Amino acid sequence: MVSTLEFELRLSRQGQGGEPEVRFWLDANGDQRMDPSEEIAPVRREGLLFRATAPLSGHDAAGVGFLVRIAAERGARYRLRIWLDDNDSRREVFDQADAVAESPHRIIGWCR
Repeated sequence: MVSTLEFELRLSRQGQGGEPEVRFWLDANGDQRMDPSEEIAPVRREGLLFRATAPLSGHDAAGVGFLVRIAAERGARYRLRIWLDDNDSRREVFDQADAVAESPHRIIGWCR
């Protein structure tokens, strides 16, 4: 069965240096090395909300790695949430809120 990982990143403000950009990569092999990883496209944007989905073989997201690249104004707050949807249920597998330290800002993590 194929499940889906749903990525959602929300920024707190636009910034003055131009349009923010968010990109997502996925490493589904679970080796925690992010090599190889595959970019998830397309990223859908609604204002300061960025979303992407990726198919995932099986029912478990534990150990699946991801990289998120945020090009946004330094100090902008963000919240990154990831859900696993396996058609029968939807559960959150990652949730983090912080501020952009530098642009581009990178988040590397693993689903639980």
